[in-house]
Order: sequence, then structure tokens, then C-alpha cells
Amino acid sequence: MFKITKDKTFEREVTVVTPTDKGSTTGTFTGVFRILNEGALHELSDDGDIARGVLKSVKDVGDENGNELPPDEALEAVLADTGAVTAITVLYFKERKSKNLRRKN
Repeated sequence: MFKITKDKTFEREVTVVTPTDKGSTTGTFTGVFRILNEGALHELSDDGDIARGVLKSVKDVGDENGNELPPDEALEAVLADTGAVTAITVLYFKERKSKNLRRKN
């Protein structure tokens, strides 16, 4: 039986590469993503809109001192980071096309 689920989500680790004076640093966080239908997805105009539309929540996000941020603050901090927004958008579209995501939902 195929079950219709109103709030379809999936969880993935997101890797963000940030340029620095000495090259780059890499950090990861866990994102919970909404699976949007094609109509909802086409209403989003750029990477920032897409990231805000598809990312439901985040885990393992800290401030510059390594202190974990509260959930709402962490989500907003991630969505304000250009590198994170790019990583979220790329991962989301990659997962939408993957066989694993299609099999799970």
C-alpha cells in the first residue's frame, strides 16, 4: 500500500566548505529536509529561497567558540551563511534525483 504522508522529510549530513586566508575549512551539520512537490519548488526563486523552503531544522551547529546554538538560532545562522545555503541547495537536488530517496518515499 502506498501511504500519502503530508510532511515528508529526510535527514542528511551537510558538508560546508568555507574559504579562509590559508585555503579552506570544512564543517558539517545535520539537516532535516522537507520534500517539496514540483509546484512548491518552482515558486522558489533562488538558492536562498530554496534553502529556506526545504530546510526544516538543523542539528550540530555551533558558534565561533564551539557552543551549540539553540535550534531556531542555529537554523537562522545556517540560512544566513552563503556557503551553507549553496551546500543545502546542491545536496537537496542531488537527493531528489537519487534512487535512495525515491525508494524511501
